[in-house]
Amino acid sequence: MGPGSTDGFKVLLVDDDVSFLELTEVYIQGEELDITTVSDPNEAVENYMEYDCVVSDYQMPGMDGLEFLRKVREEDGSDIPFIMFTGKGREEVAMDALNHGADRYLQKGGDPKTQFMELKHAIKDAVDKKQTKKKLKIEKKKAEKYFETARVLMVAVDEEGCIQDLNYKASEVLDKDREELVGEDWFDNYIARQHTEEAIEVHRDVIQSGEDRSIEIPISTSSGERRVISWRISPLKDGDNGINGTLGSGLDVSERKRREEELKEKTSMLEGMLDGIRDIIGFQLPDHTILRYNQQGYKTLGISEEKAVGEKCYKLIGRESPCEVCPTQKAIKTGEIVHLDKYQPELDMYLCVTANPVIGDDGEVEFIIEHLRDITKRKEYEERIKELSKEYEIIFNNVHTSIFLLNVDDGDITVQRWNPYEEELFGKKTSEVKGKTAIEIFGEEGRKLEEKYRKCLEEKKTISYEESIETEEGVLHAVTKLTPIINEDEVEMIVGTSLDITERKNKEKELEKALTMLRTLMEAQEVGILFENEDRDIIYVNEEFCRLFNIPDKEDLVGLDCRDAADQAKELFKYPDRFRDGIEELVGGEEKKKSDEFELKDGRILSK
Repeated sequence: MGPGSTDGFKVLLVDDDVSFLELTEVYIQGEELDITTVSDPNEAVENYMEYDCVVSDYQMPGMDGLEFLRKVREEDGSDIPFIMFTGKGREEVAMDALNHGADRYLQKGGDPKTQFMELKHAIKDAVDKKQTKKKLKIEKKKAEKYFETARVLMVAVDEEGCIQDLNYKASEVLDKDREELVGEDWFDNYIARQHTEEAIEVHRDVIQSGEDRSIEIPISTSSGERRVISWRISPLKDGDNGINGTLGSGLDVSERKRREEELKEKTSMLEGMLDGIRDIIGFQLPDHTILRYNQQGYKTLGISEEKAVGEKCYKLIGRESPCEVCPTQKAIKTGEIVHLDKYQPELDMYLCVTANPVIGDDGEVEFIIEHLRDITKRKEYEERIKELSKEYEIIFNNVHTSIFLLNVDDGDITVQRWNPYEEELFGKKTSEVKGKTAIEIFGEEGRKLEEKYRKCLEEKKTISYEESIETEEGVLHAVTKLTPIINEDEVEMIVGTSLDITERKNKEKELEKALTMLRTLMEAQEVGILFENEDRDIIYVNEEFCRLFNIPDKEDLVGLDCRDAADQAKELFKYPDRFRDGIEELVGGEEKKKSDEFELKDGRILSK
């Protein structure tokens, strides 16, 4: 339709025969055609562009129809539908008109109704074709614009696999100018080598079937970069509606693929992490429906994944309703993480449970992550520790030995606790000495203690020593042992014990006194005296014994086996073997109390 018209096609009818114009108007004027008549072709030249179609006579004064047509086509370059409607029926006129761009050539004459019906159809047909052509042109421009501006790759490939055309996006991704790409073999040069055969097969299938195919195939750019493209391969039709190639529309999904691979890798890592955890990890909905467990969960419950997923958690342990103490329910109610230790009788296990609610965008709990750790062994240890603690307290508070605990903090060694025996010994309560150093408690006397404590700390090993301690009851002699408590190679505490050896020390002094008196008595004797122990080792000889056997130092004998000593001394005797045999009889226990005499080589006679 012409500009501004809503009634029909606007038609300009040009003919110098006014009566014919009027007749024509009568026959073809109507809703579909809006006729304007002009008898002067010069006037028509001025305003024909306002119409949808021109119908012109051939022979007119001043300007014939062919000249009018030439002005329209050649001078103005207009493609308005132009129909030559004339009484001249010469073939050369018709050819001339068509050669100059006339859309139709109709001859006047014959039955008016038929003649004008044909004209009417010709007008409508010419305008329809023009409008269709115009629409196609617009669509083509749109397609060309889309082809060039589309954010997807578009590559036209002929039957032989050569690039016919491609858009800017394809050129950009391939990193090469379009002019260089056109004519190149698409499959050999730009399809990733391991996918070439697959791509060629799809290309041929689309050409043969005429149906679209979707495929994901990577390409290689001119720089060697690999890009994954999701393709839609469509048949490319020629002017005769035949298929002479394919058009590939591709979306670069490299980034998506990379993210998918990352997600796959992270998912695999997560799965590995979950299945590597020795605790139970479970995911469940707010209504206790199980989404999944890790492998330890299925193993502990003794159930397969297929049977667990979709079931209520409490039913998996043989219950008909949720547990009375349920951390998951509390987490759902509060929306906060809940920690709880509980005994699960159905599993005969103590569990440390953490219920973590995952909150959605709407503020509601979407699902809960449960972390269940088997702490049965820990509970058993805790009970054992409680028992040991009671036993320890009984021993600590009732043993008749000093026990003291020392804290070690940044190099400072202070009292943590004394047992009652230690408190009674020094007349001080733990509350009076707690947190104090030995020097602060005992003054200068505590400095020696401090040195011992620090030696234990620095050497990180148990040390023992004897000490004498001034107490309210007098001097206390004790054997003290210091044992470091080490954690991660650091001394955290020192445990000290002091065993009272005062009575033993006093007896040792009495014994030493008695021995001194005995030695004095033995040295005063004019006979040689030798003492040996149960093992026949010599433990004492007096000076007279050494003189008799010409032994310069009695210490040379102390510690020797008496038989070895006899071997050394027998050469002094006139009859060495007799002396040695006598000693053997004595050592062997064969000789009772008996007197005997032995003659030395120097003539002296010794009586035994």
